[in-house]
Amino acid sequence: MGYLRGGPGRGMSLIRLNDVSVVFDGTHVLREAFFRLEPGDRIGLIGKNGAGKSTLLKLVLDQLAPTSGTVAVEDDLKIGHFSQFSELEGASSVLEALSDVRAVEAELATVEAAMGHEATDADALERLVTREAGLLGQMEVLGGWDVDRQIDMACSMIAIRATRSPTRSTRCRTAWQ
Repeated sequence: MGYLRGGPGRGMSLIRLNDVSVVFDGTHVLREAFFRLEPGDRIGLIGKNGAGKSTLLKLVLDQLAPTSGTVAVEDDLKIGHFSQFSELEGASSVLEALSDVRAVEAELATVEAAMGHEATDADALERLVTREAGLLGQMEVLGGWDVDRQIDMACSMIAIRATRSPTRSTRCRTAWQ
């Protein structure tokens, strides 16, 4: 019983569950489950609440040990996963969480445009340069320079292509590559 990392010669299956059962407080969440994921397979986990979808994922991610049976995952397999539980504060969406970064980006664009128009007025230009420096500092503190790369990386980990709108907000849509 347990979690095994496979190696050469263990078989072609990327993920294998063999006679896996999981029991919580005397209740079977999974009972004698068998499962194989082969190279090229695409799957979707569908079921009602409490059917064991999250439990199955936790087993494969080695976040949970089976009560009985074995879970085997090939050594070189990379698994991308987003938790169903948000790490955002309250009821915030991802776009709401990024609103501070997007607001600073918008103000930076306004300041940069104004710099081009007011290049002959030294006092106005100095105020704009000072404001720009403050905004650049805010972007650094917010981690704003890295936001788009992090979104792209997270989407690619779960085989989703990120697309950009003209406003630079990011939406992920399912599209197997």
